[in-house]
Amino acid sequence: MIQKLKNILTSKVFANYSHMTISQLVNVVVSLCIYPIVIRILGAEVYGVYVFAVAIMYNMKVFVDFGLTTPVVKRFIDCNCDREGENKVVTVVVMVRCAFFMLLFGLLLLTVSCVPLLRDNACVYAVVAMQIVADIFSFAWVYQARQKMHIVTYINICAKVVSIPLILLFVKSPSDLYVFALLNSAFLLLGAFFVTMHLLRVEKLRLVRVTTNEVKSILAEGLPFISSDLIGTIRNEVAVLFVGSYLGM
Repeated sequence: MIQKLKNILTSKVFANYSHMTISQLVNVVVSLCIYPIVIRILGAEVYGVYVFAVAIMYNMKVFVDFGLTTPVVKRFIDCNCDREGENKVVTVVVMVRCAFFMLLFGLLLLTVSCVPLLRDNACVYAVVAMQIVADIFSFAWVYQARQKMHIVTYINICAKVVSIPLILLFVKSPSDLYVFALLNSAFLLLGAFFVTMHLLRVEKLRLVRVTTNEVKSILAEGLPFISSDLIGTIRNEVAVLFVGSYLGM
């Protein structure tokens, strides 16, 4: 029994999920430390605009992800270190998610420009939406499949920790909402940049030419998952969007 427990604790799977948990815990701790200060500086109403922008971003992210995370992790593992197969999976995921992001980002800009209540904070909505780009190029699903989540975890923790003093330094009044949003998104993008560099230079993965059938095949695998992702996001974020819309954020 003790030996089995020891084997579990020393396994790559356990280490992988431990680092995923650590990353989430660090995000929670940082949020608990920094957000009360930020709310006091910005004020509840101004900070509510940021929360509203984040809620919009999370709803966009569901459609950008297209339920692909679970099936592409499995498909990547099934490649069994076949570099060409892995490259094709990475290429399709990047292509699909970037295409969906550009479409939804265009719709966001159009909506914001047409709704006077949203127009005043258009830059905030656009900057927060860039967090989706950071998520696309963080390639967490690749490192999850390769049992190397510690790499993503360490990079994200470093980016998060470095952002704290800069937020405290530059966010001084309610008029600094855009600065706060920009710093949050910028450091997520910085973390994604370093992960992408590691993916290209160390993991030796790259974008390759793929066929239409290969794209359709992976999209089909994501369809069963997008509905559950959408339901979860609606449950968590739609209330925020409804209240924010009612209050004119």
